[in-house]
Parts: sequence; structure tokens; C-alpha cells
Amino acid sequence: MPKQSIPLNRFEGGLNNRDSARDIGDNFLAEATNVDVSSVGRIRPLGEFANLDPSITSNIDSHQPGYGLFKINVDGPPEASGTTTTGEHLVYVNGDAEVYVGPTSNALAAWHSADLGSVSTCKPVYYYADGGLRISDSELGNASKTIALQRLVRTESATPYNDLSEQMDLINDGFAGPLNADFEDSDGKDCVAAASGAEDGENPASGDDFLVQTLPSGTDGLWPASTYAFGASYVYYGGQESKISTGLTNISADGTITLADGQFPNISVSIGEGDIKLNEIQGMRIYLRDNNNPDDEFTLLLDIDFEQGSRISLADEFDPLVSISSDTYFVTSDSKNVNADNRAYAVKQPGLDTYSTINGYSTEEKEISFNGNTAYGYKTAVVANQRAFVGNVDYVDSEGRTKVMGDRIQYTPVRKYDLFPQSYYLDIGTNDGDEIVKLAEFQDKLFVYKKNKLFVINI
Repeated sequence: MPKQSIPLNRFEGGLNNRDSARDIGDNFLAEATNVDVSSVGRIRPLGEFANLDPSITSNIDSHQPGYGLFKINVDGPPEASGTTTTGEHLVYVNGDAEVYVGPTSNALAAWHSADLGSVSTCKPVYYYADGGLRISDSELGNASKTIALQRLVRTESATPYNDLSEQMDLINDGFAGPLNADFEDSDGKDCVAAASGAEDGENPASGDDFLVQTLPSGTDGLWPASTYAFGASYVYYGGQESKISTGLTNISADGTITLADGQFPNISVSIGEGDIKLNEIQGMRIYLRDNNNPDDEFTLLLDIDFEQGSRISLADEFDPLVSISSDTYFVTSDSKNVNADNRAYAVKQPGLDTYSTINGYSTEEKEISFNGNTAYGYKTAVVANQRAFVGNVDYVDSEGRTKVMGDRIQYTPVRKYDLFPQSYYLDIGTNDGDEIVKLAEFQDKLFVYKKNKLFVINI
């Protein structure tokens, strides 16, 4: 039987997704997205095409083809001045890797000198999550930084914070941990005995960030007798914690504390007014690890939130920070102690919280973020299932060597969209002579496009 043609010129029946596509009438559609079929004989796209406002295009110049505008919807002002309105904004990276941001109705403006490395061959890749935009150069041979423009929300603007209105900040410091210089030298400044027999902290010297004072004491402690090493970390926005810094000799002379049988550590931390050095740092944690047990983990000793207060367990309520002098210094304060002047925690037994249980990965991770490092990058990114996934990465492998891995996907812990522990990875079609070129998500699936293959992963 010769082939026959059937004219289809009526679509007013609309979408019919109940019946089989081969059984529906000629005036129905089996699939229709963003179209209008109200007029007989016509399928019209919704919306309309319009030229960009000249004020938007005025700052757009040379860039790599295919790597142009990116749209974000923000709930808070995207400019650090806090003056720009909320809503839709366009982001653009020009031929010099400079970042421009602006509302869809106004000119794009250079975003506070933010750039990915001042390279002419920049090919930006974007992803947007939790009120923040992350941008990386997918041209992995460039010495470019991955940066974040992150919306920061602070309910408390008083000291020890500097005053901060709701805004988006440039973040490119790689989620660094504390430095020894961030602490005042505590040599000769152990906790002192208070009148009640408890321990007491002191004021830090003016201009110093933190003064950590410790003292082993007591007879009813449950810590094994040993020498313990101190570790400290910063907690950034979104509860994202840095790696632990060790060897902090300003906390103690050799960065350790020795406990005899029955003793427990007392700890007090004082914070200088206005000395929180970065707006994105929300708090700090101090840990102890048994130096004589190679398998021991860093156990939480004190959790400090610079707005809410301090506590010795994540299960506890925060004890509020208090002012202790006319210079408005803030210190950790144990509200459970009867003596109102006592400013030191008596931690009588190791807690259940460790760095690994809090974050979901080990302190032995060789790297945890692409942010701010010119040696790291990725070629494609997507947000799915409350995680960020990046593919075809220039990152560290299991041996700690930095190299391009075209088959690898790195991903974040849930709702921590900037942290990529080195051990959080998927290798897709390893050594198949192909490389990942695009990641996309649909429902609960991750679509991994290589040059010649498509892998679908249930996430």
C-alpha cells in the first residue's frame, strides 16, 4: 500500500495525556510545553521575543562564544552596597574574566572588582543555590579562580561583628581555617581559679581576635590520662566548616594540653570587639585529639556561634555571649555555673560530637573546596537533590595529586553547596576514551553527557 500523507492543521483540542498517542484525535497534542493552541490552526509560543534594553548591552563586550549571560533570582540585594533591588538579575563574565551583575531592567555593572583571573579565554560555568552564585572557568588550562557571590544574612549587627546589612559578598578565600596569628598568645594566661573554685577567663588584649585559655583540673573527669592536641576550625555561612588547623601554639605553648587521671579541661574563649575578620565566617569550633592514640578523632570541645553564643555539645542550647569590660569584649559564658563571674567551661568528659560526625567526612581529606584555588576547576555543574555536582574536574585524586579527571564527578554534602570533599566523587565510564561535557538533572536522575555517550544516574 503506498504511503499516504495526512495534513495536521487543527490543534484546538489541546493536550491529551490520558490516551495513547496513536489513539488521540487529529486536533489533539500528545505533548505541549509553553505553547498556546487557542486559535484554530495555530500553535503559538507563550511570551514574546524582545530586544535587550540598550542599558543592559552597553557593558557587554568580547567573550567566548556560548558563554554569555546567566540569570539568577535573588531574595536579597546582590550588590555589596545593599542598594540593588531583589528579583531577576543577569550575570555576565566579559573577555577579561571580569564579573558583571545587574537587574534585568538596568545596565550590568562590574561587581566590586570580582574576576576569575583576568584571562581572555575564560569560559564561565555557573550554578546557583542557597542564595549564592558560584562561577568557575571551564577552560582548565587557565590560572583562574572559582569564586562565589554569596548572599549573607545576619540578624545581629553588634560587636563582635562589624555592622553588616543583608548583602552578597565575594568569597574567594577557599574556606580557610584559623591561623595561629588569629589568636593572642596564651602563654602564662591559663584559666585562673575563681572564688567558687571554678575557673575564670580573662580579657584579650585590644586588637587581638581571640584569646583561648585552658587549664587541666579536677578529680572527677572521665578523660583518659594523656596528652591532647588542640585543633580549631572556622564555620562559614550555611554551616560549612573549614578543615581543622593544628599546631596552634598561641592556644598553648606546644598546641597541647596534658590531663592526668581524673582531670578534665577547662576552656574559655574571649573575642575582641569587631575582630571577626571575614563577614562570611559565622563561628569557630575547638577540638581535642589524643596524641597517644593514632586512631583517635578530633572531639568537639567548644562550639562558638558569633551571634548565638557558645556550647560544648551540638545538642545543647547556646549560652549567650556577654560583655565583660568597658571595651566591649565578648567571651564564652557558662550560664549553668552558679558563679556569675565564671567564664570557663568545665568539660568533664569527651563529647559524642567529632569533626567526622558533624560534617560527614574525615579530617584526613586532602581538599574540600574548589573555591579560591587557581589550580582547581570544572567544566560543567548542576544543582540536584540538595547537592551541587560538578564534572570533568581539575582536582586532587586519592593520592593528593592535582590533575584533570575527565570521567570524574565531585559532589557536595547535602545543602553545603561550596564544599567538595575529595572523597565525595563518582567516576563515570572510567578510561573509556571519552570525557564529561555536560551535567543535567531531571526529577531524581542525573544525566551525564559525554561526547559520545549518555549515562543516567539515579540520585
